[in-house]
Amino acid sequence: SILVPCYNEEETIEVTVAELSQLRYPNYEIIAINDGSTDNTSEVVRSLLPQYDRLRFIDLKENIRQGGARNVGIRKARGLYIGLVDSDDYISDDMYEMLVLNSKDYTVDIVVSNLWATHSDSDTFRTNFREGLSDIDSIKKSVLVNGCHMVTNIIKKSLFEDYDLWYPENLS
Repeated sequence: SILVPCYNEEETIEVTVAELSQLRYPNYEIIAINDGSTDNTSEVVRSLLPQYDRLRFIDLKENIRQGGARNVGIRKARGLYIGLVDSDDYISDDMYEMLVLNSKDYTVDIVVSNLWATHSDSDTFRTNFREGLSDIDSIKKSVLVNGCHMVTNIIKKSLFEDYDLWYPENLS
């Protein structure tokens, strides 16, 4: 289940859904969660529903912030794994396929990949994880020191439920 929390994303959500619908991985759902937007985000997503069989929509009337919207999406998700994408994120069409394959190869609950960030004011790229991290201790240390961007991960849904791990809600 790929969750896309949306707050005032009428300008970007259509492109995000279109890109997510082109993923190579065959078995996934896209859940757009409108987080009480004050623009036309809800109308835009509703207009996309007939075009995309994988798209599900949750329309929250009150803004409970990104953490709250993620929690609602996680609870409604039908997939074994949760992926999180913001409407301004771009992912490669094989990212989720590779993440899921790695989860099966290593029987893990969380799989993390590299993040490349682009900046609209320059042509530079950077990564949050150092290239060449090959052993598990180096990867763990990198995640602890550098943080972990949710768009690069898949996490077993059961981890949230079994360990009562939820995102903070209503935080500015």
